[in-house]
Amino acid sequence: HEIYEARRLLESGLLLSLANTLTPAQVDELETHLREEHDAMHRGDRARAVQLSGDFHLKLAAMSGNPFMQRYMQEIVGRTAMLVALFEDAAPACGLAEHHDIVDALRQRNGPLAARMGTVHLALVETRLRGIEHAAPAAVDLVGLVQAHLRVRARRTTARGRAAAPAKAPARHAAKKAARPTAKG
Repeated sequence: HEIYEARRLLESGLLLSLANTLTPAQVDELETHLREEHDAMHRGDRARAVQLSGDFHLKLAAMSGNPFMQRYMQEIVGRTAMLVALFEDAAPACGLAEHHDIVDALRQRNGPLAARMGTVHLALVETRLRGIEHAAPAAVDLVGLVQAHLRVRARRTTARGRAAAPAKAPARHAAKKAARPTAKG
C-alpha cells in the first residue's frame, strides 16, 4: 500500500514541524475537533465520525500554513478516507484514541513523539484494512474501489458545474446536435 507509505512520510514531517509552531489556540482548536469526533462516534453517526477523522488530518495540514502541504494532504486523505469509510469498522473509535495521542504530543511540543504517534496511527489504519483485504481477497478490490471513487468524484464535480448553470445545459445539447455532420453536408 504505497499510498499509506506516502501518507506516513508526509504526515510525520508535518507533525514534526507543527510541534514547534502550533499556538495554544490551535491546540485548543484540535481538542475541540476531537470532542466533535467523540460526539459523532457516540451518537452512532459513523459517516460523520469518519468524515471528522479525515478532517482532523486536513486541519493539521491547514495549520501548517503551507498551501502545497494542504493540497497534497487533501488528495491523499481523500483517497484513503474512502477506504476507511467502506472497510474499517473500528475506524472511529481507534482513530479517535490515536488522534488524542497525536494532540497530546503536539501539546507537549514533542515533535518526534507526535511524528511517531502519527506514523503508528496510519500504520494501524493500514493494518486494519490489510486484515480485511487478506480475509477476503476475491471480494475486495481496493484499487478498483479507489478508481471507482475517483470516477464518481469526477462525475460529481462535472455535475456541480452543470447545476451551477442549468439554463445552459439544454442549449449545449442543441449546439452539439446542430454541429453533427449530416449526409447532405
